[in-house]
Amino acid sequence: MIEDLLSKSEAERLALEAKRLKNGRSEYETWYGFIQLYSQRSLTNEDDKLPALSGIAHAYSLRHDSEYLAGLWLGGIATGLLWFNATTDPLRRPARYRAPSWSWVSLDGPIDFFSISAGTVLENTVEIYNVVARIKADGLDPFGRVKYGELKL
Repeated sequence: MIEDLLSKSEAERLALEAKRLKNGRSEYETWYGFIQLYSQRSLTNEDDKLPALSGIAHAYSLRHDSEYLAGLWLGGIATGLLWFNATTDPLRRPARYRAPSWSWVSLDGPIDFFSISAGTVLENTVEIYNVVARIKADGLDPFGRVKYGELKL
């Protein structure tokens, strides 16, 4: 599944990251590592950013008991919110709404996640007391396009 979309070296790197789970790493690092690689790709239709991930996100949800929030996972929200531009070129905002501004999906261009690049398990260093999250899907697929999103921490 994910391996079919990645080169062999990228798949091997993600497999090594997955092994770190047994060493106290966040269970969501594999997802966010995949997203780092995905953000470097060019899509023919940029509106397809979430629908293109839909099948993988659905499969991932079967293994992780967490709510999907426009490309992020509620269970790994500390990691997911701390994304940043991976280059010196500015990220591009699409002409039409695609996702809430707190999601990496809201912009186009290569991104990185602080916990992955810095090697810090944010779930061990950040304590979030209350999260209120709401996503309104734009259609029937809860892993597809988003019409609206709200997040309060």
